[in-house]
Amino acid sequence: ASLVFETLYRLVEIFRSYFGSCSEQTLRAHFVLAYELLDETLDYGYPQNITSDMLKTYITQGKMQAVTPREVSIHATGASSRPDGIMYRHNQLFIDVVEQVSMLVSSKGATLNSEVNGTVLIKCELSGKPECIFGFNDKLFLQGHQAVAHDASRRGKSSSVEIEDVTFHQCVKLGKFGADRTIVFQPPDGEFTLMRYRLMDRAVRTPFHVVPIISEHTRTRFTVSVAIKANFAPNHVATQVVVKVPTPNNTARANIRCFVGRAKYEAEHHAIVWKIRNFSGQQQLTLHAEVQLLASTVETKPWGKPPISIQFIVPMFTSSGLEVLFMNVTEPKMRYAADRFVRYITRAGAYQVRYPEAGSRPGPPPRN
Repeated sequence: ASLVFETLYRLVEIFRSYFGSCSEQTLRAHFVLAYELLDETLDYGYPQNITSDMLKTYITQGKMQAVTPREVSIHATGASSRPDGIMYRHNQLFIDVVEQVSMLVSSKGATLNSEVNGTVLIKCELSGKPECIFGFNDKLFLQGHQAVAHDASRRGKSSSVEIEDVTFHQCVKLGKFGADRTIVFQPPDGEFTLMRYRLMDRAVRTPFHVVPIISEHTRTRFTVSVAIKANFAPNHVATQVVVKVPTPNNTARANIRCFVGRAKYEAEHHAIVWKIRNFSGQQQLTLHAEVQLLASTVETKPWGKPPISIQFIVPMFTSSGLEVLFMNVTEPKMRYAADRFVRYITRAGAYQVRYPEAGSRPGPPPRN
């Protein structure tokens, strides 16, 4: 199933790179080219060439270019996708580690599931045909490279991670990775996705802990309090934090108190939306709301209590704990020193906390 979804996502990316967008209208307008792309990407139903940079070497908007069998073999095996003559005044390599963390907490405060889906994005502005060696704090890699592990420990990066379901760009030498967990590749020019990975359950460091409390006073009035604490270090600051607290469809008004950020009842979403511009690490904030329901439309069916959801962005933080330890760039002919930049970003996926039973509250936040 994962192969099917991955292939479909890749096809959408290919169509967007060729047509600018992927919609019914664009596919109708470029039916012949779309059919040609499908014929090249799939062979007897199995995905073959499903990256746009490979396809654009011999399939253009107007006609198919003639290529030699050697060129096709090179692109299919990922041996090299860099043309000759690439030159930059400043040789730079930008690395973005982007993670999306999802979590579901039960009404009793127990974590039902948690997952991190990570992507390592590369922007390559390097001259010639360089070879890059990429290393991170993978547990198996550190066990086989004691010198790197000792240097990481000396710099305070002794923790290791066990990544799962790793997929690589075709430029990565898989034999080298299988032998000693070293990621060696000759990067294509421009932007590309070097690798994707996933972590689950206990290995996930959840950025926020949420404790909701709901108290029903009458059939038309109840109060809800939501306490949220940042689990990451004080030197990190989350931005664009949005906490959505659902309310019944027959809500008349909500009296809300919060000391940080802005909160208001949004009738179109049937929820109290609490927006916080900056949320510092280890900070704890609380929202209190008294919700009044319409007495004439009190529903006989119990309210389903949809979960509280959170959106956020935490720069320079990873929920998996993954850190780039080194990125070596060597170009045998030019022998230049490339500038390397690393950035970490953690975003919220489906980050949800279920309402507790009326008058109860989940357990306290975990100790860090």
